[in-house]
Parts: sequence; structure tokens; C-alpha cells
Amino acid sequence: MYQLGLLENLKIGDIVETTGPLGEFYYNPLFHGQNLVFIAGGCGITSFISMLRDITERGLPIKIWVIFGCLTEKDILFRKELEDIASRRSNVKVKFILSEPEPDCKGACGFITKNEIVDFIGTIEDKYFYVVGNLNMYQFIEGELKSLSIPIHRRKYEAYGVPDDITKVVGWPENVDGSHKVRITIDFISQGQKEQISFEASSIEPLLNSIEREKNLRLGIDTGCRSGQCALCRTKLSSGKIFIPPEITIREIDQDYGFIHPCISYPISDLKLDLTLT
Repeated sequence: MYQLGLLENLKIGDIVETTGPLGEFYYNPLFHGQNLVFIAGGCGITSFISMLRDITERGLPIKIWVIFGCLTEKDILFRKELEDIASRRSNVKVKFILSEPEPDCKGACGFITKNEIVDFIGTIEDKYFYVVGNLNMYQFIEGELKSLSIPIHRRKYEAYGVPDDITKVVGWPENVDGSHKVRITIDFISQGQKEQISFEASSIEPLLNSIEREKNLRLGIDTGCRSGQCALCRTKLSSGKIFIPPEITIREIDQDYGFIHPCISYPISDLKLDLTLT
């Protein structure tokens, strides 16, 4: 059944509250250098189009290699614009790789392997790698980049949100299935007084989702990326166990002092959170 979206429901005079642009997936000239490799899968090219437009329109002296993996030629988004930029800018090179090509395809076919990467960009020295795609692509590309001995400080992945099925993620405890429930206890401040609330939550749902669904909790948690990167939702874990997808990196200082990112944390035991800290 068709459901009305935000724009269809808005009326003149309605007030909408939103956050500003957040995240860490952007070109930083101080740390990323002037030799950039953009590796995209499917609609992941969208992030790179914005960066390419900015860099080329400002005429920045940056060399860029774009490796764009798609299923077929029909799936190559922004093809004309990419080819136009590459034809006008000698500092931008573009390569398409098709995983399900037509029989008469004359271009690169298969996956974005380390050999395809090196053949296209040449030496890997002094190059910074950006990767945008789905989870399966991330896992594959990460292995290829690691095999090329590209250090983690020269690799950047775009946040892609929570997994479709957390129970399928590597490391998920075998004894916790989709029906597993836990009790969440939260200490918080309301009208200057310390209060406590307790409710049941699912282990396969991020903590933040469960907290936002609890109507009796009269306190919101700031959010941004909902992927464990921006740290706006950092919260003190007083007790209990959580599961975090292995690709998520939590700052060492947060780990040392028991802070978690509830947007990407899954409760696998009864636990207690402290929201009284500011």
C-alpha cells in the first residue's frame, strides 16, 4: 500500500527541525594529500560526484583515479558526467568494471581486485583511498587493500548504517537468536531529579532505536550518522554486554571509560545505561 511521504504531508507554515551536514567522509587536504583513489560500487558513486564537482570546478591540483564497479552498463550512474570530467581534466581518470557484463563487453569485467586497482593507478605510494558501497563490497575491498599493504590511515569508508540482519554479521553470538529479549535500565535526569526507567528490548535492534521507541523516557539522545562514527550519541554503559559490528571503530578514550554508541550497539544481555552524565 502506498504511504504518503514527508513532502506530501508538509503544509505551508509547518516547522521542520533538522541537523546540519555531519560525517567524516570528505576530502581533507591536510591529511589526504593530492593523490586520491575513489572506489565506488553502484549508487556509491553519488558521494564521489559531489567531491569531483567541487574539486574540478575549483581547479584544485589534485590527481584522482575513479574505479566504479557496476553490474551492467545500464547501471553506470552519472556515466556521461564522469566521462566528460575525465575528457576535460587530465588529472581525473575513470575506469568502469562490470561484474555482470554483456557478452560483447570490451571493457574491464569482474570485481575490483587488487590487480585491477594497481593496473589502473600504478604505484600505491602516497595515495589515499576512499570506498563507498554496500557491506559485501566493503568486506571484499578491505581485503584487497590490506593485501596491497595499504595502512588503515590511508583508507576511508563511508558510513552505511546498521546491517540488514545483525545475526548474519561475523562475530554475532550463536546463542542469541532473533527472538532474544533483554531488560534495559536507564538512569536519567528529569526536571532536575534523577530518575530510572526499565523496559524490554530486542537484541537484534540497535539500542538507540529501542530507547527512542520507549515513550515514557522523557529524554532524547543526540544523533547524527547513526552508524557509529560521529559519536554524538555516546552514552555511558554501566553494566551489561553489547555487540558492535567488527567494522565499527570506537574511539579508544570511549572504550577506556565505558562509553558506547547506542546507534550501532546491540544489547545481548540485560544492561544499564547512565544518561545523567553531560
